[in-house]
Amino acid sequence: MKQSIPLPKEYKEKVRYILETTEMSNMLTEDIKKIIGFSKKVKYESEVQFWMRIMVRTIIDSIDAMIYRLRKMTQELIKLRGIETKLPPKPKKTNLRYIFKVFAVALDSTFEIKEDDEKLKDYSEARKIRNRITHPKSLADLNISLEEEYVKFADTYYWVTNCIKQLNEQSKLTRVKIKR
Repeated sequence: MKQSIPLPKEYKEKVRYILETTEMSNMLTEDIKKIIGFSKKVKYESEVQFWMRIMVRTIIDSIDAMIYRLRKMTQELIKLRGIETKLPPKPKKTNLRYIFKVFAVALDSTFEIKEDDEKLKDYSEARKIRNRITHPKSLADLNISLEEEYVKFADTYYWVTNCIKQLNEQSKLTRVKIKR
């Protein structure tokens, strides 16, 4: 059974923000499921491509929104908890793995994305595809392969949202029931 402990008001707000991020993830997942449903009903390749381009943008934008929330929450929690010295060394280029590592420290979580996780590579590839269709140089840039690229996007989205859920579940801070 979860233990109830009184927490300072600002800390309660931070925990609620984290839980809201999970709700946001669930809502965006439902949007993506609706896009998939519409795309399965179309008859022509041009219509399929239209829905796939919407899907690609929606997925990357959803991931970006969640990452933004992670960064914001991380900064605030680190200040609130006074744990700046526990942060891992910053790499030359901030990456998704580092963002999750710092967020895990802020949440007192054991979650970590392994350096050799293939999904990190898929995430980078998905961003390149999204950039290609957002800033096309040729007509061919607007086409999305259903077998490879579409699957990569769906897998990447579910992987990122699953990482957020795992991070929250493994956090000692979000497992505490908050007294109101």
